[in-house]
Order: sequence, then structure tokens, then C-alpha cells
Amino acid sequence: MNNVFCTLLIITVLSSCSNSQSIFSGGAGSQNAESSKLGAVLWQQTSAEYKALCHQAFNIARAQLESGQVMRNSSGNSDRKPAIVLDLDETVLNNSPYNGWLITNNKSYSEETWREWVLKAKATFIPGAQQFIDFAQSNGYEVFYISNRSVELLEPTLSNLEKSGIDINKNHVFLKTNTSSKNERRKKVRDNYDIVMLIGDNLADFNNEFDEELDIEARKNLIEKFSSAFGNKFIVLPNAMYGDWEKAMKLLNSGSIQNQSNGPIKFLKGF
Repeated sequence: MNNVFCTLLIITVLSSCSNSQSIFSGGAGSQNAESSKLGAVLWQQTSAEYKALCHQAFNIARAQLESGQVMRNSSGNSDRKPAIVLDLDETVLNNSPYNGWLITNNKSYSEETWREWVLKAKATFIPGAQQFIDFAQSNGYEVFYISNRSVELLEPTLSNLEKSGIDINKNHVFLKTNTSSKNERRKKVRDNYDIVMLIGDNLADFNNEFDEELDIEARKNLIEKFSSAFGNKFIVLPNAMYGDWEKAMKLLNSGSIQNQSNGPIKFLKGF
């Protein structure tokens, strides 16, 4: 197995639905780190395994709806109509072309280039997403989208979803205004609906406890608290390209990645 994909397998963890500038720059480990970013994008764009994992996630979600398991485990008001909340980026929409463009043009994420990409409204569906959404809507579930795309990008986002074939309700799309936390937006849905399932590629898509700035071990430990929800009420999509897992490596204070000459390579474990 080559070095690119060895590194990729180690860093492949759950990530955020809002694009952020990569921590993989600078230091003696910069070249290997950039290779890992290349490997992450190549994996998403070329591997059959990535496509299989996406279909697997949405198949599990559909099976849970069909079995009624999520309804039995829901803590909401049974008199309210059931709702499903999905993230957008790397959950419904595939932004790997943007991340590929960053690599080929030797650039880091910026709001300007991200806006340029979103305005094109050319993101394709994540494998299995459209089929799941169609199934949920045709079986009486209200579908909501809570994304950390800026609210200023609502129109091109709606255009992208509509062009891709989703029957979209503009009032069911909640983009970011003044905070990246999705907790208040989830509460808006809960005011009128019973949220029976949440689907995303980052832990903060599921519960506000993951909004806190947690280091690597704290995030892993918190997973245990919600372990029974994954594959049931919480459905996770793969994303090795970017996310809160990167931010977690910055939260070691004096041991932070910014203070290490060898960059993220310090987090690798061998034998």
C-alpha cells in the first residue's frame, strides 16, 4: 500500500459539513500531509468503496424508516409529523470538484473561491442521497436541510438541488446566519415536527455537544455516550477531505499542531 493511502486510512474520520481552511500546511511533514489531502479527494472521486459506503449509509437509513425503529425510539411528540434532517455538503451534495480544484491550483479554502463554486450550482448528488430523499418524502416524512453554507448562498443552493432533481421546499432549508452551531436550527424544526433521524458527515450534525471545541480524545470519548444512536437515529456519511476532525488536532495547546515542526505527522502511530 503506498504512502498516500496509508496516510489516508489513518486520517479518514468523520468531518464537518462546512468547508474550512486545511491545517495540513507548513512544517517538515507538509509534503506528506498534502499527499494525504490529494489521497482523500482521489478516494472520494475514484474509489468504489466510497460509493459503497454512501449507499450503505442510506440503505441503513431507509431500513430504519421501513422497520419503524426510529419512530419507536423517537423522544418527540407522536402527534407531530415525523421529520428527517440532513446536512448538505458531503451528505447530499458532492463538493469534491471544489477540493480537487484547490489542490490542482495550489490554493487553500477561501470564502471567495467557495462562493464561486457554489454559484455554479454544479455539485452532483452523493450516491444514494436522491433515492433516499424521494423514498422519505413519498412515505410521509418531512425532509429538512440544515447546512453551514452561508444564508447568502440560498438561491444557488436551491438551484443546485432543483437541477439535480430534488423536490425542494425553500422553507425547509436552514443555512448559516450568525453561528455555525446547528442547535437552534434543529430546535426550529422540533417546534413543529418530531425529528426521527439526522444524517450528516460530521458529529456536529447530530448533537450540540459536538459543537464544543474538543480535542481528539474528547471527541472519541463523547462518541460512547451516543453509541447506540449511530446506525439508528444518527446516520453518518464518509468524508476524509475536511472537517472538525482536523480542528481537533489544533486543540492540544502547547502540543498543538501549530507549534509542531513536523505538522500533522506527529499524530501518526506505528509499531
